[in-house]
Amino acid sequence: MAVSFCLDNFDKLPHLSSYFINYLTSLGYDSNIALRILEFLNSELNLYSWQEMWLIRYFYLTPEFDTNLVTYLRNIFLDRNKPVAIRSIAALILGKIGMIPELNILKDNFNKTDSLWIKRSIILGIARLPESSRNHVYNYWKKKNWCFEITSDYSKWH
Repeated sequence: MAVSFCLDNFDKLPHLSSYFINYLTSLGYDSNIALRILEFLNSELNLYSWQEMWLIRYFYLTPEFDTNLVTYLRNIFLDRNKPVAIRSIAALILGKIGMIPELNILKDNFNKTDSLWIKRSIILGIARLPESSRNHVYNYWKKKNWCFEITSDYSKWH
């Protein structure tokens, strides 16, 4: 009953989205919940960037590649009109569940962004790329910023 209430009220109670997602994520991953959230995010009812930022957090729980979700996240990441917070979260999740093409999209967009938040998310997101492919980005940015050294070292350990 509580799950249905959350899923049925994203558009009516957008100000409660953080509570809804905190509750839904506490239950663990459920493909039906993920589908409903993705349907909402792809609908015309998805009006608020801050709500979208909360709702995509659910997809951190996604255990595997899902074509529709990856397409949505790729589009979010590549949309330069989206807020940095949403694009950063999309990069992290793409890094977790994406295949090599998505990881390469992240890597290829590294130098195209000025946002340190997005760059940090990309560094973490590309950790599953082969070392020869990702180390160019890691080594270049380790010399540029102390925070990138910490971020890239963290991603190599995990």
